[in-house]
Amino acid sequence: SNQPVPLQRSWSWQQYLNEQKAEAAPSSLFTQVRSTQRSGFKVGMKLEGIDPLHPSMFCVLTVVIGCRLRLHIDGFSECYDFWVNADSASIKPAGWCKEHNHKLHPPKGEHRRLPAIEVSPCYR
Repeated sequence: SNQPVPLQRSWSWQQYLNEQKAEAAPSSLFTQVRSTQRSGFKVGMKLEGIDPLHPSMFCVLTVVIGCRLRLHIDGFSECYDFWVNADSASIKPAGWCKEHNHKLHPPKGEHRRLPAIEVSPCYR
């Protein structure tokens, strides 16, 4: 049939946060001077950051443990979790990639919402 193909919406931080019942780590956590005792990051907060195994790729991350942050790359096995200091330059607030014109790799399984272009997720 000649039914028009519905346009796919692009991946959305807000929609993802709503679906995950999660909160984005506030931008203030990335700019304030932090003590090593209390970083302000809470378990479950979402953020963007560099995949340590693929340093050119920004991925969606979840805080697993606070202070020294144990981070989980959304959509991948926990065997790929990694540790960073709360003041690491490799983690950014949700929306940073869009504001700074960097490609954000949505969580694995979330590209169904992306336009019909080639998407290279964080391959493992």
